[in-house]
Amino acid sequence: MEKEKAVKCVPLDLVRNLQALSRRLWDEKNPAAVHVSALIEEFGDEVTSMEKVLGEYESGYAGRLAIAEREHAEKVAVLEAQIRDLKDRVAAGDAERAGLHKKMTELADALRRKEAELADARAAGAESESELNSRYVARMQELYDKLNKKEQEMLSSWEEKSRELELRAQAQEKARVEKARALDAREKIMEDEFALKKAELIKTFERQRAELQAREKALAEREAASRESGRK
Repeated sequence: MEKEKAVKCVPLDLVRNLQALSRRLWDEKNPAAVHVSALIEEFGDEVTSMEKVLGEYESGYAGRLAIAEREHAEKVAVLEAQIRDLKDRVAAGDAERAGLHKKMTELADALRRKEAELADARAAGAESESELNSRYVARMQELYDKLNKKEQEMLSSWEEKSRELELRAQAQEKARVEKARALDAREKIMEDEFALKKAELIKTFERQRAELQAREKALAEREAASRESGRK
């Protein structure tokens, strides 16, 4: 793309002088007239008079100025509306602050009264607390003494019962040992009696068996003798 050329602002008098110089050089048949004419033709479309540039600039500036003034007026109107709104808010805030100040004063007075009542209540409470502490200490000491006495009584009773249980256990152990000895002796006697009775039973059985055998033998002999007599 061909680069745009900058616009050159040349005073009108200078342009006219160049044109006059070109005509004079042509009249004098001076070769420099060719160069001057070529220069004027080459930059003729780009050369603008200072008056034209200033006119265009003033026209554009006037348009931009009108737009800027209109925008400025709109901003001023918005700011004025905001200022009025802020003034209304400040006025309302002042009224509210006055009401709050009055309310705070009333609350401060009420707080002072409550603090005085609290101080009186604390003083009365301190006296009551001291009395309660004294009664509590006395009551706790009384309970401690009773508990200590009860503990000593229970300890003595436990020791007495422990001794009684120990003596009873010793007596029971002694009775158990004696009973065991008696049972052992009785068992020995019963074993001896059983052995004696067993021996007697054996003797009786042997005697009866011998008698039975003798009877059977005698009977057999009689039967044999009877048969012998019958044959004769």
